[in-house]
Amino acid sequence: MISVLRNDINPVFHRHGYSELQIKIGMAEGENIVIQYGQDKSSQIDLIGYVMNVTVKITSITLPNRISVGGTIYTLLHPKTQSDFEKVSLENMNWKYIDKHNEKPYKVYTTKYTSQ
Repeated sequence: MISVLRNDINPVFHRHGYSELQIKIGMAEGENIVIQYGQDKSSQIDLIGYVMNVTVKITSITLPNRISVGGTIYTLLHPKTQSDFEKVSLENMNWKYIDKHNEKPYKVYTTKYTSQ
């Protein structure tokens, strides 16, 4: 997604005098609750739960044009892909999220900065 934005979309925006777009991607894994308001196909659907809260927080601390993942997702990545990430220091943040697998503070990893 970041590559498409950087290489395909933003050059078009730039040619037409528009500001470039930036995105942040945050991911965590786990169970959520799906709530549907109403019973027809156009009814609104919400996802709620602890994982959604963690994901929103991860995304909020992610720098533009980077991807951040929770510790569980990070451990599932191939070692070559893991090398594209670095651990986020959460010490100076009001980070209260706990990893359900080990009851320790939830770790976050983010992609390393690249100028391309």
